[in-house]
Amino acid sequence: MKNIVIALGLTFAIVPAFAADPATPPDIAQMKAVLVGTWQRNDDGRFTRELDGNGTETDRYDGDDSATIQGTWALVKGDALAPDRKGHKAPADAVFLMLSQNGDAALFGITALNPQSLTLLNLAGGNSIGFSRLK
Repeated sequence: MKNIVIALGLTFAIVPAFAADPATPPDIAQMKAVLVGTWQRNDDGRFTRELDGNGTETDRYDGDDSATIQGTWALVKGDALAPDRKGHKAPADAVFLMLSQNGDAALFGITALNPQSLTLLNLAGGNSIGFSRLK
């Protein structure tokens, strides 16, 4: 299995399906196309994250309208991260998911991605978060 390994205090593999050759960086446009949609958290089915093609995102918690948060999302390469976001040197070709909500930004490593499932690594907390596609 071909993996691009990232070291940011934690080690994880970026989605191998998006780099046919390990020397070739993942295709950001292809990754974005797969990410667009609504994802349900595997460990809490009431939480969904909708990623729209225009860069907006909405987090919802079923049964609690006050928990709905809207923001923006983007895929960023390691070389585009601001120095204060890196913590450690990020490989230039690594791809991260950045969510911005209410003035705060969160950075996630994408450890698995296909049309039906997504696994993110929360770089701030170190926890893995699994999602399944709803639509």
